[in-house]
Amino acid sequence: MAKQKGSGVVAAALRVSESQGQFQDQVGQFMTGYDKAMETKNKMEARNQELQAKTNAYVDQFNGDIDLADFGDEDKSVVKGQVITYRNEFVEGAQGAAKIKDKSSTEYQMYVDKMNSAQQKMVKLRGNLQGVANLKIEYKNGFEQREYSNSQKNSENLLRANTILEGSISSIGEDGSLNFKGYTIPGLANGGEDMIVEDFSYNTKNFKKPFNVATEQANQILDLSAEQETLKGEATENQVRVIEANLKNILSNKDVLYSILSNSELQLIPLNGIDPDDPNAEQQAINMLTQGILDSRGAAIIEEAPKPGRGTSTASNVIKPGLEATVSDMEAFEKEILTGQFTGPRKTRSWSIGGSRNPEQLKIKYDPEIGKWKYLNASAGESRIANSLKELMMEIPNLFYK
Repeated sequence: MAKQKGSGVVAAALRVSESQGQFQDQVGQFMTGYDKAMETKNKMEARNQELQAKTNAYVDQFNGDIDLADFGDEDKSVVKGQVITYRNEFVEGAQGAAKIKDKSSTEYQMYVDKMNSAQQKMVKLRGNLQGVANLKIEYKNGFEQREYSNSQKNSENLLRANTILEGSISSIGEDGSLNFKGYTIPGLANGGEDMIVEDFSYNTKNFKKPFNVATEQANQILDLSAEQETLKGEATENQVRVIEANLKNILSNKDVLYSILSNSELQLIPLNGIDPDDPNAEQQAINMLTQGILDSRGAAIIEEAPKPGRGTSTASNVIKPGLEATVSDMEAFEKEILTGQFTGPRKTRSWSIGGSRNPEQLKIKYDPEIGKWKYLNASAGESRIANSLKELMMEIPNLFYK
């Protein structure tokens, strides 16, 4: 019987030795792999820490602070949710940018743009919230003081203002605008139409506020009328054109026009019959106001009763004692001048009426150059001209008559 190879104590020992060597090799290989894995792990952790540090540096630039002290709980909830959305967009861009080593690459710029976009939205949101907070105060005062025009063209503006004052923000737009839900106001029982306020957005750049009662412009129109009240006679074509030009300038602002058409600042003439939606509304208002202003011409002038002349039977027109000869002399002189009968040097003679101690003493002289009477109030130093002796005596009756 053949002897088996590797049998016996020696062979067994050899096999054990070989097995131990193989085990030792496997342990060494494991340790080498473990060390490499740990090295990779440490590098990854270091890399992640580096990325996190860069990301955090970017995120620290995001300003999400907002003052919500003047807003209700519903508004606060909506705004905070939007701030978180903007911050997440910023963080996403920051994480991407932190991984890019080449700061000049298109990919890096894409992530920077994403961060800038989120930050700009945040800035706009903050500005719009501050604008609404200011509007709440402005609208409250405006409604309490009744500053806003009741024009039908102002209705939707007023209803939106009331929504901002009393309502809540429903959502926030991508551009940071504040959205408000619209509503419907039922018509009156007599068949009036419902008033529908559409959903609307507020932002500081293009929000239409209610317009005020045009009190200042109304006063300007009333001043035009007051000027005419002190003038006599019919207005010239040029005067009419000036009035129309002034009115056109005053009413060129549509909000002013709408206010003037509907409010009662103008007692001069009612304009509420003009449809503000009529394309000719402005011209209609100018025409009606011009006519009203012209109708007021001379209204403030009080016509005095005619002064009595000589030769009437009333006691008040009797020449004062001592002046009969003077007045007769002056009348005769004027007659001679007018008829061409007098040609002597006495053409330049003068008269004194009232006495030297009278504060209303007059020095009277006929001026041959202009063919009129000149007279001087000595105490006041006033020099005036009268077309005739009769006109002179009518202007100062207290000196000539009892």
